[in-house]
Amino acid sequence: MAATTRKAGPADSAFIAELVSQLGYPAAVAETRGRMERLDQDGQSLLIAEFDGELAGIAVMQIYPVLVQDAPICRLAVLVVAERMRRRGVGRALTLAVEEEARRSGCDRVVLDSAVWRDEAHEFYRSRQYESTAHGFQKRF
Repeated sequence: MAATTRKAGPADSAFIAELVSQLGYPAAVAETRGRMERLDQDGQSLLIAEFDGELAGIAVMQIYPVLVQDAPICRLAVLVVAERMRRRGVGRALTLAVEEEARRSGCDRVVLDSAVWRDEAHEFYRSRQYESTAHGFQKRF
């Protein structure tokens, strides 16, 4: 069976809260629901994957214009697959859905950040033909 994707809705907020917790960012369902609303207001898309009738993973993407070129860029801000659903094509289905929407929107690339300690994620992205092209930096306040 193949994974399918769709736009996430409010009924998915408990599952999404569970997944972001697996990613290392614990959140209550109410917090997650509020964040989902803000993503939508900000023009970001939250996709959900299902596998064999079960919720399996999520992706958050945003398409935005940039100063340095005419084509907009698609940013894959979040991609997480439930631990019990990994290695079943769920991540592949989500990245394909993001890439398809990016192409349809005129983007010439998908960019993402992945924490340096997420070796399994890096292996996955390389298997999907993503290249490591930059070093990320942050400053916390």
